[in-house]
Amino acid sequence: MLGTSMPASNWSPGAGNWTAGTERKMNHLFFNFISLPETQKIIEQLFEAAKAGTIQQKFDELAPTRRTDSPLRKICSEMPPSSPRTPASPRNQELSTPTKPAAEDIMASDFDTPPSLESSLVSNLTMTPIPPRTGAIRMSEDELASLLREGSMVPPIYDPESIRKPRADTVRELAAIDKVFEEFPNGVGMLDRLQQGRAHPFAFRDVLLRDVCRLPGFFGPLMFRQISAKDLVGKEEFVTWYNAKMRNKDDAERFVSVLAPDDRSYLEFSDFLPPLEILLDSHPGLDFLKETPEFQLKYIRTIVCRIMFAADESNTGRVGPRHLRRADIVSAFREVDQTEDVNAVLRFFSYEHFYVIYCKFWELDRDHDHLLSETDLAAYGNYSLSTRCVERIFQEVPRRFTSGVRGMMGFEDFVWFILAEEDKNQLPSQRYWFSIADRDGDGFTTPADFEYFFTEQQERLRHIGFEEIELQDARCQMIDMVNPPEETLISLDDIRRSLMPANYYNLIFNLNKLMMFERKDPYTYHFDASAPEQCDWDRWARVEYDRLEALDEDDGY
Repeated sequence: MLGTSMPASNWSPGAGNWTAGTERKMNHLFFNFISLPETQKIIEQLFEAAKAGTIQQKFDELAPTRRTDSPLRKICSEMPPSSPRTPASPRNQELSTPTKPAAEDIMASDFDTPPSLESSLVSNLTMTPIPPRTGAIRMSEDELASLLREGSMVPPIYDPESIRKPRADTVRELAAIDKVFEEFPNGVGMLDRLQQGRAHPFAFRDVLLRDVCRLPGFFGPLMFRQISAKDLVGKEEFVTWYNAKMRNKDDAERFVSVLAPDDRSYLEFSDFLPPLEILLDSHPGLDFLKETPEFQLKYIRTIVCRIMFAADESNTGRVGPRHLRRADIVSAFREVDQTEDVNAVLRFFSYEHFYVIYCKFWELDRDHDHLLSETDLAAYGNYSLSTRCVERIFQEVPRRFTSGVRGMMGFEDFVWFILAEEDKNQLPSQRYWFSIADRDGDGFTTPADFEYFFTEQQERLRHIGFEEIELQDARCQMIDMVNPPEETLISLDDIRRSLMPANYYNLIFNLNKLMMFERKDPYTYHFDASAPEQCDWDRWARVEYDRLEALDEDDGY
């Protein structure tokens, strides 16, 4: 082995001697070996011989070359020799006896040698045992630098950009670009319309942006300024931009490419604001907000909060193409671009949902300083949350507050809380509440964690005269529901697989919902499958909006 003195007879694949450094070194040598012209020529000859049925003869011809003039020797000429095998080593036994050795006695690099090649090699090789080296093998700095230089010239085995296959619709997109600029040879402006067809669509927004790039139309002003600083965009400018930002990329990658500054591979909170400001200014369903500018910024920041809640799985503040695909963000942007009523787009953009969130925040913010204290949040849902749960939230366990005021929850922090509270079945909500339940942060909730939260629920039930639920009974009920592999350790995945995570978290955190669960008849619980509201959050927001609207009518607004 490189850098270590070890007799080959003491090595075994399961002994833990194959270190990461050794594996990297062997991979490096193999990549150099396989990229040499001599090696590639030998591989081509072997393929041709295999097709012709003369593979054995070709092995016989190449055996002396492989032994005395192997391309691998040219790579290793500057490398210290590795420890040779002794006659008692498994490999020497393999060459000297016709019986097949045990699998555990064969090195991983030897398993693919054909038996016919072994027989030809055995007849030409003389195995002279060489005693193993006793001193550690070391490399000088010059030798190491030389090896690193050679390695840097080896092309990577996997390069996503170089092996990415062109999209099937790339030809169609380029043809559409050519067609647009045939009609506008001097360049396309933002308001130029095509004369073909009855609709006369806008050339830049409807054709180049929506059809070719598959991006929302309200991205138009941003994209136009990215491509050109003039009033017209020429064909050469657009094709150059298309090749850099759009070509051979899927919708999520294109979305990130056009919004992320400095060629970043991810989006942050502020990167979503510019296109949403354009949406606010141009969408016909949001004209009424122009009269109340104080709510415009809150509305678009609520949209971004909902996007980050759904897509930012690790609370890093960064959203990449993979996150956009999982949360299906791009299709929601395209949907609101094509829909006149923003309230019909329940994902992220519904103004009614924003209205409900803001009214809930305003009700709790009694001094109206746009900040919630621990006492303020405890009043949520008619004091349904346990004090221990609220304490964990204000310890910033599930998420760090962005209010900038220590110990106070801002509006954007409240958006995350209410999304998690009113739909505990979605995965982001489950992560939020599981972090609260897992007091030591080891990835499991234990009986001690369950008892810590549930004993407060028992006391509250006793205080209001509700039938008391024994700790052991509640614990057994949750174990039966979750069915974890080990009863004393419940993970997030265990709760998620139960398909009833809301019941688990409501049992230990939310008194009112716990009582509803205990009194509920499971045979009467149903919802309209044809309704647009298909998740707990959408249904709750619909009911709350109708309630708030009725209150406004009663007050004469």
